[in-house]
Amino acid sequence: MTCSKTLVAASTVIALGACGGSSVDCTAKRQTFIAALVQAQQCTPVASPPCAAYEIPGVNVSGTSLAVVGCSVGVNPDSTSGLNALLAEDDAAGCPLLSPLPCPLVLKVFTCQAGTGGQNLCM
Repeated sequence: MTCSKTLVAASTVIALGACGGSSVDCTAKRQTFIAALVQAQQCTPVASPPCAAYEIPGVNVSGTSLAVVGCSVGVNPDSTSGLNALLAEDDAAGCPLLSPLPCPLVLKVFTCQAGTGGQNLCM
């Protein structure tokens, strides 16, 4: 098997370590990224801008609460550098990403809206 950044996903969040990192480490790193991505959807309506589109890299987010539009989710703009840092850690540990799926071009402007539980979320 050649080492590539291809990953077969069979359930919600799976990371195989065939190309470097152990599968346990990669799964934990991926779960940390998903949790950070969900947290990053929280926003403050008075912030300028309150939300930004964040392209989901090759990470399987099925089964999460993320509202995906095309291949992006709305996040607090202040969170993008932290999300990118988590992905860089995954890469440095040898954790592969999924091959990105073709994404439809969707020009979505994410806005900060009242979500469930009284939290404001980028949607």
